[in-house]
Amino acid sequence: MSWKVKAKHALLAAEELCGIEWARDKVWAARGILTAPVLVFHRVTDDIPGDGITVSTRRFREIVRNLKDHYNPIPLARLLDYLAKGETWPAKTVVVTFDDGYLDNHAHAAPILAEYGVSATFFVTTDAIGSDRVMPWDAQLPRRLPWMDWHHVRELRTRGFEIGSHTLTHPDLGKLPPSDACVEIAGSKEKLEQELGSAVTSFAYPFGGKGNITEENRELVKRAGYSCCCSAYGGFVRLATDRFNIHRLGVNSWYSDTREIDFEIRIAAPWRWGKIAADGSDAAS
Repeated sequence: MSWKVKAKHALLAAEELCGIEWARDKVWAARGILTAPVLVFHRVTDDIPGDGITVSTRRFREIVRNLKDHYNPIPLARLLDYLAKGETWPAKTVVVTFDDGYLDNHAHAAPILAEYGVSATFFVTTDAIGSDRVMPWDAQLPRRLPWMDWHHVRELRTRGFEIGSHTLTHPDLGKLPPSDACVEIAGSKEKLEQELGSAVTSFAYPFGGKGNITEENRELVKRAGYSCCCSAYGGFVRLATDRFNIHRLGVNSWYSDTREIDFEIRIAAPWRWGKIAADGSDAAS
């Protein structure tokens, strides 16, 4: 264990012992700046080594069990409802999401989530579903990682999980002109609703960085009838957060254990406390 991880463990233990977090959350709730992390995963599999978008099934089980035992996991739709009503959510609220649509989401992640009663939203790249497409970032993997088919996606919905859009083909909406972006954004919604037979209202843009969507294309998300637009470059949600700029924290194998994840989503470095408390701004915005 590195000295940085040990330091995070020590700070987290000290915070738990003295009760700073409880007092801080009381103050933040009263001021309307209580934060909620929206976590984003991509793959849960033992078929390849862990990487920046992959966690093992054992690690994912540890994470989900920890969320169930020590947090208040709620659906993304419920968090959006709090935002729409301007109501503060309970302390330690957390939301789980997935991007892309890999088969392991259905085969491994969903059963573990269901076992612990933790909800999740699965944002799927619609043209990849049921295909043998290999994404550029997967080209060097030792084996092909399959996608879900439409039966799997529909089954996730039947199990009570939310399905959201991640575009048709996973383009960079920071580079795509509005005419093409409109097809990707509205077309994926239309395809999902056709396949699922129900409304699809959540959207997460591919790659998820600050520069991976233009403001013109973000406006297209609103016009297509979605209720939110999610990023993936870090930060927290608070009452003043724009529903079309929902920050999410990526979770992957680079975290050494659940305590390091706890540090990120409950403390996220002491300087961020001061920033949010001082001006109400979102961390990492």
